Amino acid sequence: MCILVHDASYGLFLGKMKWSKVKILDNCFIWTNTVILPGVIIGPNCIVGANSTVSKDIPPNTICAGSPANVICSIQEFVDKHKLDIDIFEHPFRVLDPEETSIVNLLTFYTIEA
Repeated sequence: MCILVHDASYGLFLGKMKWSKVKILDNCFIWTNTVILPGVIIGPNCIVGANSTVSKDIPPNTICAGSPANVICSIQEFVDKHKLDIDIFEHPFRVLDPEETSIVNLLTFYTIEA
């Protein structure tokens, strides 16, 4: 991922650079080789696809991709579309209670006696 906060091309013609903050809000997933341009705000709960160029704000709870990045669908639309494709199964693991995960119990359990 590459986050740009300035545009040096202005400097060639105006002798000044344009600086702008980039805001990536909570719970965002940004795939590899994504470029985020200055001044962009990526809303909470967003997914940005690989190799995207984000040049404008991304609304909350959406999935976007492309160059330039465009909104493809909402997170809820994605879940609704794909939840029927997923085989759901019960996992064989049990949840441990806090006493079982204490460091003393774990060290006792994993200690090898000579």
